[in-house]
Amino acid sequence: MKNVLFIIIFLTFFSCNKQQTTEKINSDVILNMWKNVIIPEKRLELHFETEEIFNCANYQIKYKIEQTNSKIKINLTNILTPNVCLDALGPATAKIDLGVLVNGTYNIFVTVNKKENKGTLTVTDEKYTLSIESLNQLQIESYSLAR
Repeated sequence: MKNVLFIIIFLTFFSCNKQQTTEKINSDVILNMWKNVIIPEKRLELHFETEEIFNCANYQIKYKIEQTNSKIKINLTNILTPNVCLDALGPATAKIDLGVLVNGTYNIFVTVNKKENKGTLTVTDEKYTLSIESLNQLQIESYSLAR
């Protein structure tokens, strides 16, 4: 009897496990700069969310990042559909920790669906300032953040 119950529970649990799939980013992506206040260092995070709202609150934006001393390249590639749906409406999101940035000017490139947005991120003792030349499928919530 125990074996039958175990088999039923095992099959029920694993039969609902779907393969994670991807889909194209179909809307603008909104960029917000955030300070991570939990960690004592001044770490900058970039938070991205789609303008499009999904039927599950845990959709994610898949990305690739390349970061050097003077350049930050972020490629938002597609949307990851969750294996398990958190039953609420919400955008797809990504949170990228850029770490502790020293004062200076960084060339920044954010690509959404192969559309490149380029500009600069300036870091001073007082603030972070973002300047983007042209916006292609990208919206900036705030161009400046106090440090």
